[in-house]
Amino acid sequence: MAKKTKSKTEWTSSSGLTVTLKRPNAMEVQRIQGMVKMPDPPTYVTTTISGRKETHIMDAEAAEQTEGGKEILAKYEAAVEAAETERSILIINYIFLKVIEVDLPDADSEWDADMAAIGIAADTRSPQERKIDYLYSAIPMDDIPGLTEKVLSLIPGAKEETITGAVDSFPDQVHSESEG
Repeated sequence: MAKKTKSKTEWTSSSGLTVTLKRPNAMEVQRIQGMVKMPDPPTYVTTTISGRKETHIMDAEAAEQTEGGKEILAKYEAAVEAAETERSILIINYIFLKVIEVDLPDADSEWDADMAAIGIAADTRSPQERKIDYLYSAIPMDDIPGLTEKVLSLIPGAKEETITGAVDSFPDQVHSESEG
């Protein structure tokens, strides 16, 4: 559902909201991705027949054979998921704030009344927070991976594996909603 113009592209969400996508700044995207440190994988040490010690990254098989390995691996996997979620939220917020151009509802709109009814006072938030709040409410969560893929594809020279990797980093609940 994309229509290209000069350095901008129109995109329409599954809910019918049409927005204009500006080309993202590749350096800003890289900086945001680097803001969240991914946890180091757990390791284990083995001793070879010659007595030399070797360190290996723990996988599921090694976790089964290492005392406390299952718990260590589970904690690591949870930490990776938490870091990927944090990174995804930062990227989504960047896209909503810097890449998407959209006309926001007026301050006395039905949307503001709805937000106030659920405890989000949009009129007391900064214009940037209001825009992010609006887009989170207007774009269905299952559209986010496709939107992100579209935005990243606007970066000149973006590699397919980089785009796929960024989209694949979304938490499982986003992928399951978009696939289902």
